Amino acid sequence: MRFLRRLFAKGAFVPVLSDYKGRRSKVALKRFINKITLSVFLWSLMLIGLVAVPAPRDGVMRLKNSENL
Repeated sequence: MRFLRRLFAKGAFVPVLSDYKGRRSKVALKRFINKITLSVFLWSLMLIGLVAVPAPRDGVMRLKNSENL
Protein backbone atom coordinates (compact mmCIF):
# COMPACT_ATOMS: atom_id res chain seq x y z
CA MET A 1 0.00 0.00 0.00
CA ARG A 2 2.83 2.38 0.81
CA PHE A 3 4.33 1.64 -2.60
CA LEU A 4 1.18 2.71 -4.45
CA ARG A 5 0.72 5.77 -2.26
CA ARG A 6 4.28 6.89 -2.98
CA LEU A 7 3.90 6.20 -6.67
CA PHE A 8 0.65 8.11 -7.17
CA ALA A 9 0.85 10.77 -4.45
CA LYS A 10 3.34 12.84 -6.40
CA GLY A 11 1.17 12.59 -9.47
CA ALA A 12 3.79 11.07 -11.72
CA PHE A 13 5.85 7.97 -12.20
CA VAL A 14 9.05 9.75 -13.28
CA PRO A 15 9.98 11.41 -9.93
CA VAL A 16 9.71 8.09 -8.12
CA LEU A 17 11.77 6.33 -10.80
CA SER A 18 14.49 8.98 -10.68
CA ASP A 19 14.55 8.70 -6.88
CA TYR A 20 15.09 4.95 -7.13
CA LYS A 21 17.73 5.42 -9.80
CA GLY A 22 19.65 8.11 -7.93
CA ARG A 23 19.44 7.11 -4.27
CA ARG A 24 18.92 3.38 -4.17
CA SER A 25 20.79 0.31 -5.30
CA LYS A 26 20.43 -1.34 -8.68
CA VAL A 27 18.63 -4.26 -7.02
CA ALA A 28 16.00 -1.89 -5.60
CA LEU A 29 15.61 -0.23 -9.01
CA LYS A 30 15.14 -3.62 -10.66
CA ARG A 31 12.52 -4.62 -8.05
CA PHE A 32 10.70 -1.33 -8.61
CA ILE A 33 10.59 -1.81 -12.38
CA ASN A 34 9.45 -5.42 -11.92
CA LYS A 35 6.59 -4.28 -9.65
CA ILE A 36 5.47 -1.70 -12.19
CA THR A 37 5.70 -4.19 -15.06
CA LEU A 38 3.67 -6.80 -13.17
CA SER A 39 1.08 -4.21 -12.14
CA VAL A 40 0.62 -2.96 -15.70
CA PHE A 41 0.37 -6.52 -17.02
CA LEU A 42 -2.25 -7.55 -14.43
CA TRP A 43 -4.33 -4.39 -14.94
CA SER A 44 -4.22 -4.92 -18.72
CA LEU A 45 -5.25 -8.54 -18.34
CA MET A 46 -8.14 -7.54 -16.08
CA LEU A 47 -9.36 -4.86 -18.50
CA ILE A 48 -9.15 -7.24 -21.46
CA GLY A 49 -11.17 -9.76 -19.47
CA LEU A 50 -13.82 -7.19 -18.63
CA VAL A 51 -14.15 -6.07 -22.23
CA ALA A 52 -14.11 -9.60 -23.63
CA VAL A 53 -16.99 -10.90 -21.48
CA PRO A 54 -20.11 -10.98 -23.63
CA ALA A 55 -23.06 -8.92 -22.43
CA PRO A 56 -26.38 -10.67 -21.83
CA ARG A 57 -28.78 -10.38 -24.76
CA ASP A 58 -31.70 -8.95 -22.83
CA GLY A 59 -29.62 -6.99 -20.32
CA VAL A 60 -30.27 -9.41 -17.45
CA MET A 61 -28.00 -12.24 -16.38
CA ARG A 62 -29.94 -15.43 -15.61
CA LEU A 63 -29.02 -18.86 -14.39
CA LYS A 64 -29.72 -21.76 -16.74
CA ASN A 65 -32.16 -23.41 -14.35
CA SER A 66 -33.55 -20.27 -12.73
CA GLU A 67 -37.14 -21.61 -12.83
CA ASN A 68 -36.18 -24.32 -10.33
CA LEU A 69 -35.14 -21.81 -7.69
